[in-house]
Amino acid sequence: MKKFLLPFFAVFLACLICLYAARGWISKVFFETFITALTGFDTNIRGVTVDLGKGVFSLNHLTILNPDGFEKRVFADIPEIFIRFNLA
Repeated sequence: MKKFLLPFFAVFLACLICLYAARGWISKVFFETFITALTGFDTNIRGVTVDLGKGVFSLNHLTILNPDGFEKRVFADIPEIFIRFNLA
């Protein structure tokens, strides 16, 4: 039983560490996809900060692009969206 549980626990711990390390990239892809689906416009985000311990949520350099055929390429360019919340 120990021979089965030790490798299983090691793989599980390695997966958790990888998810924790990639949380910024995962959040960035999630919010880009969500905003694109919501608005229908292509969306680019340079950085996402989600820190539940401090109660901070931040999107940095949000750019929403117009579809083809518009005179200007950029629909909206927002330097930062910052939300501080209290979970208690």
